Amino acid sequence: MIKKYDVAIVGGGIAGASLLYVLARYTNIGHIVLVEKNDSFGSVNTHPHMNSQTLHTGDIETNYTFEKSKSVKEATDLLITYLEKYVSHDAYDKNSKMVIGVGTKEVSELEDRFREFSLLYPYLQKIDKEGIAKIEPNILNERDMDEEIIALSTIGYTVDFQQVAQSLIQEALKTGKVSIEKNSEIIDIEGEKGNFYLSMTQGEVRAKTVAVMTGPHSLLFAKQMGYGKHLGLLPVAGNFYFSKKKNVLNGKVYTVQNKKLPFAAVHGDNEIHDKGVIRFGPTAKVLPMLERGNYESVLEFLKTSVWSLKGIWSLLRIISDRTLFLFVLKNMLYDLPVVGKYFFLQQVRKIVPSMKYSDIYFAKGMGGIRPQIVNTETGNLEMGEAEIVGNGIIFNITPSPGASVCLKNAHIDAERLVSFLGDSFVFNIDEWNEEFKKENVLV
Repeated sequence: MIKKYDVAIVGGGIAGASLLYVLARYTNIGHIVLVEKNDSFGSVNTHPHMNSQTLHTGDIETNYTFEKSKSVKEATDLLITYLEKYVSHDAYDKNSKMVIGVGTKEVSELEDRFREFSLLYPYLQKIDKEGIAKIEPNILNERDMDEEIIALSTIGYTVDFQQVAQSLIQEALKTGKVSIEKNSEIIDIEGEKGNFYLSMTQGEVRAKTVAVMTGPHSLLFAKQMGYGKHLGLLPVAGNFYFSKKKNVLNGKVYTVQNKKLPFAAVHGDNEIHDKGVIRFGPTAKVLPMLERGNYESVLEFLKTSVWSLKGIWSLLRIISDRTLFLFVLKNMLYDLPVVGKYFFLQQVRKIVPSMKYSDIYFAKGMGGIRPQIVNTETGNLEMGEAEIVGNGIIFNITPSPGASVCLKNAHIDAERLVSFLGDSFVFNIDEWNEEFKKENVLV
């Protein structure tokens, strides 16, 4: 028998888990199924090994505009409320975080940013060398004391987003509205609003509406259904290095971001489940696969990528940008044997000048895939969120900044799905506002 549902969610990472929770808790939708291809939830990019474990709130992310930061702050306030109410404390940690500006240009940039952004983040502090030394003494150890340096500092969250995803799913199950299909990979999706058929390795389900929350794979499904034909993927993998020395940093330390690049600048983070172990990164390189370490996804990449005349033209146009070209070239150097670590060490020394070649080692198996969207019509690399809304179906490809804004994105998608289902279905905005009212936010 084909199982019938109001909504089918494909993908049990942090995005799919958040949408499941919001639909189950804040709508009157009665029959929801979550389909996950693996035997555990959040085991791909949501896994703590595959991301920087950072709750990005927009205060020290220097590539964010004021409006972008305001939007991100509103979104992360939702997740902070959820963390404090429902998630085990071994899944997240609160510690210091800062962005450092080194040299006249970066110092001036952070001075300007503080003047503007302190209105949005009143708890953000601008600190000089003395202040930095109290929080992160190794930033100044062996640094040229004539070098200009300041920091914007506050308290931040380190998060195991896989545990958060699992918590969201468990809370959703308590409503009695949810069914789970694990170890069930989607083979095909057919149909239209009100009547979708999802063929799986473990059977088949029918749903009135569908949300495909599978990262880069979402574009593959969209293309199979005739959506997003003008889009391609440039999968960018992030690599990391560990410090052999423990406790070289007390919290998170970020460097100033190049606003023209959609990739994070190198930063240092404490591991959530191994306190004192510091991970530096990420590097960035293009890998021809949709899932890190899954070589079967190479063929899937070819189906969604930019291997067409328009796509190749787009890549050439993108790479012709001098800033991006130099960034790609620099990151290629990091992959060279022996000397690659030396080149990357120079980035690490911007944060901890005393680090030596022998102090860092490649973090094997760490770092996921972030799909960058290429618009083959305009020839541009598209920044930020990428979602395709079809006839009764949603394809969520690459939310930005990812897990940090998961509940806000889930709210938006939940209201879309409710509208697909018709007037008899509603989103309970009063209950949502009561749960996530501002006084509930703990920082």
